[in-house]
Amino acid sequence: MTSITFKKRAATRTLYQVLGCPPCASRDELRSAYLAAARMHHPDAGGDAEAFKAAALAWGVLKDRDRRRAYDQRLYVEGGQCAACQGRGRKWRFPGGEAECAACGGTGQARP
Repeated sequence: MTSITFKKRAATRTLYQVLGCPPCASRDELRSAYLAAARMHHPDAGGDAEAFKAAALAWGVLKDRDRRRAYDQRLYVEGGQCAACQGRGRKWRFPGGEAECAACGGTGQARP
């Protein structure tokens, strides 16, 4: 049942979006986001069980270097350079077909 629920959510959000991080986030940033999501959504604390499962599955993939690399290869748009920040960032494919720059989000300004 967990994988079915995850597949439904994966159709609308990436693993990075589940954790609220850009694809260029470090492992420590992803871990912090996962821990915050786990605390917020833990069923024992009155949170949403489905959101908790989605965060756990996202962290399970993104914490492992090889699994994250394989996942990122599916998201990365080959040759996709961001025009807004003059190619400093790489574009990533997101559900729905749109692409977003990992460095600036399409705004031309560096992310904090």
